[in-house]
Amino acid sequence: MASSVFLRFWLGALLLLEISPAIGSARAEEFPGWAFPYAPPAGPSDDPTPRSVPGSDARFAEAQIHTPSLAVDWFPAEHPAMPPLVADRRSEQKFACAYCHLPDGGGRPETARLAGLPAAYIRSQIGAFQADLHKTALADWRPSRAMGNAVAGLTDEEMAAYAASRKP
Repeated sequence: MASSVFLRFWLGALLLLEISPAIGSARAEEFPGWAFPYAPPAGPSDDPTPRSVPGSDARFAEAQIHTPSLAVDWFPAEHPAMPPLVADRRSEQKFACAYCHLPDGGGRPETARLAGLPAAYIRSQIGAFQADLHKTALADWRPSRAMGNAVAGLTDEEMAAYAASRKP
């Protein structure tokens, strides 16, 4: 019995020695972008046919669905109303907050979940993006660039409205 425990210990130690260089060698150049499916918007479609999803009464044309400055909300009754800034930036150069972080603040795999976070924390993170202090493992990661652009020029009042909207 003692010899089998001893043998398992040494086999486990050898295995760790074998794989530890691979674990410790991850670099920003090897950032697993595939794990964060940030896809650029498909762009507007000329098809005006209203689309829907199962269980929703909402209807949107493809051009609306693929417009980053507008957050499509299939289930608006399932969360507090979004402030205008969160739902629609009215600028093709700015992403609507809910386009990436979702109308309920739940976030996507590549973006943060904001629902329920303290307003002061959200404001501090927006401030860090505005001051270019928020860094990621991959310096030129598209979601971070999009976030920095989205919050550039936000006023204190707009930030407060957004931060307050993410409370449960």
